[in-house]
Amino acid sequence: MRLANRVAIITGGASGMGLASVFRYLDEGARVVVADFNETTGAAAIAAATAKGYADQVSFFRTDVASEDDIANLVDHTFEPFRPAGYYVQQRWRRWRDRTPDRDHGSVLGLYFRRVG
Repeated sequence: MRLANRVAIITGGASGMGLASVFRYLDEGARVVVADFNETTGAAAIAAATAKGYADQVSFFRTDVASEDDIANLVDHTFEPFRPAGYYVQQRWRRWRDRTPDRDHGSVLGLYFRRVG
């Protein structure tokens, strides 16, 4: 379990590649916060993780990654039960890509995977 005692925030974690990342991190022993805009798929992701025995390692937080307030609340939610966060995985950078000038793409892509602790 390479990620035991680590925490991952996975945005876009309720479906697709994000959900696959959630299960990969859980399999490696991490505690995971699934951050996604869609509460329905978020609930389904948590139910699937719970069915696989990860109920105490996973939580969902509704997050719009384009909202600074949502990101701040996500971090607060993560640090409250899980402190400290060890890894941050950004799955939905395309939302920012569509809203940022070309010169900012490098910094946005830099958020794709970052170790934070």
